[in-house]
Amino acid sequence: MEKKLMDMLFQIIEDDPQFKVIETTKDLTSERLRLRASIGRAINRLKEMEKEIDLDLTDEDIQLIHKYALPKNALEAVPEHLTVSEVAQLIEVSPQMVRRKCMTGEILAHRTLNGKGKWRIPANQFMTHPRFEELVMKYQLLRESSEKVASAMVKLAEKDEKSLQDA
Repeated sequence: MEKKLMDMLFQIIEDDPQFKVIETTKDLTSERLRLRASIGRAINRLKEMEKEIDLDLTDEDIQLIHKYALPKNALEAVPEHLTVSEVAQLIEVSPQMVRRKCMTGEILAHRTLNGKGKWRIPANQFMTHPRFEELVMKYQLLRESSEKVASAMVKLAEKDEKSLQDA
């Protein structure tokens, strides 16, 4: 399976004329720039292919794909509720349109403060959305960076505590 997948990826690269442009252009002055441009093109080409395949998938198929395609514990990074702005980015409409859809029941949601506060939009209703994976990855990166900051703060606190004890 792995060899078949690698062969398919190499075929994609060989068949795409943009890769030949990347290899021969003088604009990309180093091997590192050529590599990065090639990776970016490959990712974009794979996303194009993914969209073509997604046309035939059901919501159940997409949920199953998320189960295996996303990194382990990635879904745990997504909060239970999304903001109006997050949903607007996800479904590519304005925040006002999201609020309208919430009011009409097209998007399941409720408001805080006895119906006068912010919208609380359950995230699980968007699990089958084609761009949900991007949201999951965004939250996973946010969680990882928060963990790094927290770890650095703990190390600093331990270092300060140790220097105070030594003084």
